[in-house]
Amino acid sequence: MAGEVTLSDVNGLIKKVYDNSGLHNALPGSSILQRRIPYGEGGATKVSEGYQVGIVVRPPNGFTYSGSGGGVTQLKAPRNMVIKSATIAPFELELREQFAWAALSRAAEEGAASMGSLAGEGMKAMKFSTANRLELQILNGQRPIGIVESVADVTAGSIADITITAGSWRPGMWPAIGEKATLDAFTGTTKNNASGPLITEGLTAATRKVRVSYSGGTLANEVAAGDVLYFEGAWDGVTYNEMPGLIIQGSNTTGTSLGLSANTYQAWKGNTYDVAGEITSDVVQSMMSGLRDRGAESRLTGYFGNKAYSALIAEANAMRVIDSSYNSSKAKLGYKSIAYETPELGEIEIVNHPFMAESEALFVDDGDVLRTGSSDITFGIPGTKVDCPIFERVPGYTAAELILFTDQCCMLKTPSRALFASGITFGA
Repeated sequence: MAGEVTLSDVNGLIKKVYDNSGLHNALPGSSILQRRIPYGEGGATKVSEGYQVGIVVRPPNGFTYSGSGGGVTQLKAPRNMVIKSATIAPFELELREQFAWAALSRAAEEGAASMGSLAGEGMKAMKFSTANRLELQILNGQRPIGIVESVADVTAGSIADITITAGSWRPGMWPAIGEKATLDAFTGTTKNNASGPLITEGLTAATRKVRVSYSGGTLANEVAAGDVLYFEGAWDGVTYNEMPGLIIQGSNTTGTSLGLSANTYQAWKGNTYDVAGEITSDVVQSMMSGLRDRGAESRLTGYFGNKAYSALIAEANAMRVIDSSYNSSKAKLGYKSIAYETPELGEIEIVNHPFMAESEALFVDDGDVLRTGSSDITFGIPGTKVDCPIFERVPGYTAAELILFTDQCCMLKTPSRALFASGITFGA
C-alpha cells in the first residue's frame, strides 16, 4: 500500500495545530485557583518525592523584664522556638482518550482545517476536563464531592437518579464533569458499588438529581441515602489518591496535616466557622474577627458558591444609594465583584467559585498557597519536559491514544490565616 496517512504524518500536523492554538495555556473559566495560584511560583520549585517548608510552630519566648532601675539582672531561661517542616508530596492524575485510525486518517485527508478541528477541539477538551478535575482537587481534595440524600430507580437494575443534599450540592461542578464520569459511593469506609463504578448519564440541576448507570442489578447494593460520593479511585476507604485540598488543610483544627499536628502546635491549627443561617456582610465580618485574633494581616479572598455569592450581591444592591454614577437615562445595577474593607486586613475579596458547595465558604490568602510538583498539566511523555501531544498506537486495536498527565500538589503554608465556613442556608 502507498499513500495512506500514517501516525507520524498526523503527529506532525497535530503538533503544528497544537503549537498555533494556544492550548499550552488553555484553562476553562472554572480554573479560578489555578489562575490565581500559578504553578511553580512563590518559591515552589519542581519536586519529585515531596516539598518541604520550614514552619515556626512555636515562637521564641525567653523574655526577661528588667524594669527601669538600670541594674544588673539575671536573664530568664530561654524558651526555645520550634521550627518544623511541613511536607507534601505530589499526586498523579492522568487522562486518556482514544481516536479511531479511520477518524484520524479521514480528517487528515480532508485537509489541515478538518484535521485541526478534530485535533484542536479534542485536545482542548482534554485540557479543560483535566483542569476541572485538578481545580476540584486543589479546592476540595480528599473530601466527598457530594452526599446522597436519596436514590430512585429509573430503569430497575441499570439506571438510577441520585439526589444530592442541598448543603453538598456543587451546581457548577456537575455540568463541568459531564456525562460518563465514574463515581464511587461509600458508607463509612466501605465502597458500596463493588460491582463497578457509577457512571454519570445526565443531570437535573433544579432538583439536584444526577442520573447514573450502574451494574450489579440491585440499586441498594450500589448506592444508598447517606452515602458519600468520590470520583472513582480517588479514595479506597483507607488511602487517598488525590491531594489534600485547601479546605482540608485550612479546616484542620485537631488532626495531623502535612506531617504536623494541630493538637501539638497551635500555630498549625486552621479555623472553622458555623454560619448556621443565611450569609450576610455582617456574617463575613464576624468570620474575619476570628482570623484577626489569629494574626491574619494580609489581603484575603473568600470563595463562595453561586447561591451565597448571589445573596451577597443582592445585599450590596439593596444597600446602594444614588451617587455621582446616577444616570437618568439608564439604570445600571450589578457588580463584577464584591469586596469588604476592614481596618486590620484591608480589602477582602469575595469570589464566586462554581465548585464550592452551596453551604460552604473558604477564606485564604492566595499568596500563602503554592502549587508545585514534577509536572503541571502536560501532553507527551513524563520527564521529557515537552508539552507536545504524542499519539501512541493502542496494541491490538485500530486506534491511537493521547494521554494528559499532571503530578502536583498545593500547600497552605499558614493554616492559622485560613478559615472554612459551613452551615450556610437560604431563605425560601
